[in-house]
Amino acid sequence: MGAIDGLYKANGINTDLQMALFLADHDINLDEALRQAGTLYEKQPSVQAADVLAWALYKLGRYEEARDYSLEAMRLGTKDALVLFHAGMISYRMGYYEIARDYLEQAVGINPRFSILHAGMAASTLQDLRSMGRR
Repeated sequence: MGAIDGLYKANGINTDLQMALFLADHDINLDEALRQAGTLYEKQPSVQAADVLAWALYKLGRYEEARDYSLEAMRLGTKDALVLFHAGMISYRMGYYEIARDYLEQAVGINPRFSILHAGMAASTLQDLRSMGRR
């Protein structure tokens, strides 16, 4: 991944957001993922930067901060399954189970195979949340 990133950067393409997401997704150097996402969000705040920053914070166990950025990422009513998945997992870790279920249902409803890394986790967490509601 480093060589490809280097080629992109040599050609003027900024891959910081994608690299931060990759690092967070794979639990690699989470502090660096957070640094990259935070720097990019400060320079160019966007829905995507807020989402990646939220995910990096989530991976570091900083759920309250993650939720703030996740809400920022969803402020325009996104229909992006990955953003909704991130919001669902953050809400789940914070104990907001109904909200988590809603976000995860939306993510899976948009595309049940939205991510090779996360679709299985979304489905299993959603199943757990649904069974909690039946008790």
